[in-house]
Amino acid sequence: SLVRRHAPDVLFSMTNYLPFRQVACSTVLLEQHAGHFSSEFDRREHAAASPLGRLLWQAKSAWVRRSVRRADALIVQTEALADAMAAKGVRARSRIHVVPHGPGQVALREAPDRREPHANGPWRIGYPVKFGVQKDFDTLFRAARRLDTQWDYRIVLTLDPAYAPAAAVLRRAGDLGIGHRIENWGEVPGEKIATMYDSLDAMAFTSLVESFGFPMVEGMARALPLVAADTVVNREIAGGAALFFRAGDDEGLARRLTELLADESERRRCSAASLVRARAFSWRRAAEDTLSVLERTAAHGVSVRQAAVAVS
Repeated sequence: SLVRRHAPDVLFSMTNYLPFRQVACSTVLLEQHAGHFSSEFDRREHAAASPLGRLLWQAKSAWVRRSVRRADALIVQTEALADAMAAKGVRARSRIHVVPHGPGQVALREAPDRREPHANGPWRIGYPVKFGVQKDFDTLFRAARRLDTQWDYRIVLTLDPAYAPAAAVLRRAGDLGIGHRIENWGEVPGEKIATMYDSLDAMAFTSLVESFGFPMVEGMARALPLVAADTVVNREIAGGAALFFRAGDDEGLARRLTELLADESERRRCSAASLVRARAFSWRRAAEDTLSVLERTAAHGVSVRQAAVAVS
């Protein structure tokens, strides 16, 4: 109805879906859910959902794939997601625009972290994400349990305890005997996000499936040493700044965290590398590249309609 009322040159859908009905203008779709193109995510979603939930997930995935095929222009945030879509056969790789996002909701630090070597209070290891079946909290908690005999630490989370799946994650930490190590901030408002990151000594990112991975970029922008699961998208976003461990390997994660906590020079090196990598992400560049796709798609649609009018 908006298209009929305003007759735009282009319709921009910023999250995953286009209308089922054909619209009388060009369309640009920003696809931001890698789970619809990941066998790992699909398996976990099916395992966690009720029968009705599985049907809804299948319906949403069908709608997403239909939207991806029909869009006149498609934008994703990573090469990894573009490759996954092409591998699933929903769209040719050459017809996908990759436009990385900027550094989340935080400003870049001006210099690497220069805090004094840790002396007072527990080490603070952050995993600031919303709940998702792909986030693999279990690997983080099992790694944390391995640290218990050697380090005083806290695992800092940002889960909404009123959301049942997130509450189950918090209970799982208790079941593994590390409930006293958990510090949960709940969902953090935008004005406090930088404060939360600046309270940390390091970040662990265990997620198995991401479209982009904002927490990694935000943590790097605040010059935090980063340990991340070795997945294609995490490699693409973190580059050489992160210490990687094999996805799902709690022993490997614990070993990487120990390397950071035990070695001040390594923490400083990783802090500096994080800040350098974060500078590769720019909201201005993301806006300019997105606008370029919109303008070209709109112009093409206008020329096609003019040609159709001329022929008729």
